[in-house]
Amino acid sequence: MKHFLLSSLCILIGLSGGNLLAQQGLKIGAFALPQFVGLYNLDDIDAAPEVYTFDPLWGMAGGLVLGYNFNDYFGITANAVYSQQGGAYTSSEGLDVTTRFVNRTQYFKIPLMLGVNSNPNNHKAMFHLAAGPQFGFLTGAFSYHDNPALGSIIPSNITQFPGGKEIYQPMDISIVGEIGMDVKLPPDNFLLNLLVRADYSLQDVENKDATYRITTNGVTQSLKYWDLTRGAIRNNDTFGFNVGLLIGVTYIFPTGP
Repeated sequence: MKHFLLSSLCILIGLSGGNLLAQQGLKIGAFALPQFVGLYNLDDIDAAPEVYTFDPLWGMAGGLVLGYNFNDYFGITANAVYSQQGGAYTSSEGLDVTTRFVNRTQYFKIPLMLGVNSNPNNHKAMFHLAAGPQFGFLTGAFSYHDNPALGSIIPSNITQFPGGKEIYQPMDISIVGEIGMDVKLPPDNFLLNLLVRADYSLQDVENKDATYRITTNGVTQSLKYWDLTRGAIRNNDTFGFNVGLLIGVTYIFPTGP
């Protein structure tokens, strides 16, 4: 990811030339996005503290920008984003010590946003606001905890136990928005982007149809993975949310001589 972003920025610098007299035109960019991430489910929130206590989790995202400004004030952008997401919680139910559990997910995301900014003429910094839909494609998922005594051995009477990507939906549709400022850099067709970006899922990110098989007294039955998660039937949807600070550089191609 680090080398990817550095290479992208070098390409942008190589494209510099001329002075930007207006915001109108094609724009490209690259950014890094450290973010606070989480998974929200009402069943978790209603659980007893010893069963579930929300714990902060951090992730890193980064990507490329392609957009077009219709004039000095309005534009449209599409991003290609790699994002580390997921959620974490602590629990002491049935355990010798309080244990932190982490469910980490990874997405390739394509946000499509309409944006507006303040007057760019004779101002070093401009207000920026944008929002739109986002399409996320699950590329990886895994879980871990910090209790060595707990281990990760699945009982021998349980088979076909789902793991990783199988317990999450392959696609996440969300709403995304960002607000902040763009600062002109020399030459003026470069912008430093300093924005707060947030997104929130519009659908359940968990695959409630994921199952495993358990054999008891010679009888095998299929059970749903999420039905008895943390000791309670999981009736509510789970939504992903992410809030972070976007730091990027954008180049706007000059439209005039």
